[in-house]
Amino acid sequence: SSSSSSSSATSASDLAQLPSESPCGGYLAIRTLAMPKDENMHRDIFGGFIMSQMDLAAAIAAARHSKTRVVTVAVDKLVFKKPVHMGDTVSCYTWIKSVGRTSMNVRVLVISKNGLSGGDTVEHVTEGMFTMVAIDENGKAVRVPPLVD
Repeated sequence: SSSSSSSSATSASDLAQLPSESPCGGYLAIRTLAMPKDENMHRDIFGGFIMSQMDLAAAIAAARHSKTRVVTVAVDKLVFKKPVHMGDTVSCYTWIKSVGRTSMNVRVLVISKNGLSGGDTVEHVTEGMFTMVAIDENGKAVRVPPLVD
């Protein structure tokens, strides 16, 4: 699977049709509400807040797969396509794309839904690939199970 955004991107019309439980095989790892404390000086939500939610979502997915503690070792390019505003609902969907001996590549897709107006507009905010490594209680890398179709 390619990590280029053109081959893995999900269109806004596709997102509008996604059930919250399992969009296109993805796992809803996190859903949160963007709050005033997460705003920057332009009244948009900080990109760093979105990135932290993505990192948490990737960790949840990787830990579910590996059944052990995980750490983030790399993040591919993130491109923010739409701003998130205070009151929007932010959802992070995850897919385990590949598994190595001790690592997992986790795709994280972020969508937002306007919460203040009560509208049904779903926006594709960003997506990225997170490389997570499974570790034991001493911080040593451990084997992860293979992907099962």
